[in-house]
Amino acid sequence: MTTGLARGMTNVDRLVQELATKVLEAMRDGVYSLVEGSRAQAREVIRKDEEINLLTDRLTEQCVIVISLYQPNIDDARELSALQRVAGDLERIGDYAKGAARFAQKLHHPIKMKIRRKLKDVFLEMQERTSEMVALAVSAFLDRNVKKAEQIFEMDKAVNELEKKARDIFTNENFPIQEKLMIDHITHNLERMGDRAKNIARQAMYVKEGHYRHHTDEESELVV
Repeated sequence: MTTGLARGMTNVDRLVQELATKVLEAMRDGVYSLVEGSRAQAREVIRKDEEINLLTDRLTEQCVIVISLYQPNIDDARELSALQRVAGDLERIGDYAKGAARFAQKLHHPIKMKIRRKLKDVFLEMQERTSEMVALAVSAFLDRNVKKAEQIFEMDKAVNELEKKARDIFTNENFPIQEKLMIDHITHNLERMGDRAKNIARQAMYVKEGHYRHHTDEESELVV
């Protein structure tokens, strides 16, 4: 690897880490604005989503520049391709966080009273666990660490169980129909954050092993 290529790859890795930091912040603040009914924080999450989008575009453009200038070999080209996919998954996670913030502006009451207290606890735990998954998946990718990446799939099982728990709560309670639909969508998006973390973990494996692992179960398919 030439000095210029190495410098370019390091810069792209730095942008991935910066993007991940912004997305993790959006995940935390988006869900918090929802469960606490903080419209001011919701507006801030929505505003900062544009920063995530711009940084994603910058990262993608940087990958194109590195490829154009330095003509990387197959291994480095594979890594740059994977980097762009990781950026796309992180951007989508940011969109899910923005979605939670938008719902925070629409719900008449924060999810924190009576039965809503149970949903609050589930949503906060889902956010915490998916944030751990995203942070570990990005770390696995940047470290090219397959063992780290493999942990993500086991961690996702707990998120799926929390999704079922949330659905049981709001399905069996007398929520207004509009609110029930919104909560269903929120639950789905929180679960999808975990799926995006699995996508990033797969890219870590791909870069290190040179191929995508074959998965036979539906849960293991790439989320697009």
